[in-house]
Amino acid sequence: MENERVRMLGVTFAPGDSIGVHSHPDHAVYAVTRGKLRVTTSDGKTQVADAKAGNPIWFPNVIHDAKNIGATSLKLVVVELKERPVMK
Repeated sequence: MENERVRMLGVTFAPGDSIGVHSHPDHAVYAVTRGKLRVTTSDGKTQVADAKAGNPIWFPNVIHDAKNIGATSLKLVVVELKERPVMK
């Protein structure tokens, strides 16, 4: 789903799956299922997110890659925020 304010994406990582370097504007990630995701930012910082089903995670504008380092499939909903329209 996408409109002028947000873009929502469903993402599934099987165990060991990864996605190469990409970017997002400010965004929230909602964990549909539990899992472990290793995220490495473009400046080399690595974070392991222990995503619990039903919990949201906030990420500022970021360039990163990600890999499922857990033993189960990880299903996420990513909600990217777009710039607010200027009110007249």
